[in-house]
Amino acid sequence: LGASVMSANPSQQGWDDYLVNGLAIGTHPSSNPPTFEAMGNHPEILANNYAVNDQAWFNVHITHNYKAGTLVYPHVHWSHDAIGNGEDVWFELSYTPAAGYSVGIFPAVTQFTLVGTPDADADTHQIDEASLAQAFNTNLVIDSIVLCRIKRIANGGTDFDGNVFIHYMDFHVEVDGRVTNERNIPHTKYGG
Repeated sequence: LGASVMSANPSQQGWDDYLVNGLAIGTHPSSNPPTFEAMGNHPEILANNYAVNDQAWFNVHITHNYKAGTLVYPHVHWSHDAIGNGEDVWFELSYTPAAGYSVGIFPAVTQFTLVGTPDADADTHQIDEASLAQAFNTNLVIDSIVLCRIKRIANGGTDFDGNVFIHYMDFHVEVDGRVTNERNIPHTKYGG
């Protein structure tokens, strides 16, 4: 392939999703795993139902198309199976990022809360995203990983009384449409 094939491609610049490796459910009784059960009005589909204090873990890999220095926005895909009582659902995200190749050290964990307001209709696919103040890029370079935990926490009042299913957790990221010259560090980009 010629170099022009691997140069910057403006049509591939913009936003993308960094998908996670799945929500790994803890097996130790004290880890408060969600309950795997039928989802709402769909008995043939099973999903993880998160009661208050249920939690799971996942990792995010920062790939070679990451636009250096830009913020990442974690977000949760979820649904509920009842109208509930009109209360918000709170999700706590804990994370620690580190660069690869023995360059980075995992720092102290950072936590923030994502607030989801259940739709009036049950079984809707909802997405709630970190705010600008919660987005981050510290310690993020190509081949970094971000170790994370998602936990449903109490909302400080009367908690939503329907079932809450977390389907996915991933990051919205800016990509520059370019891959790297090298497989390993130093990661320099094609076309610049």
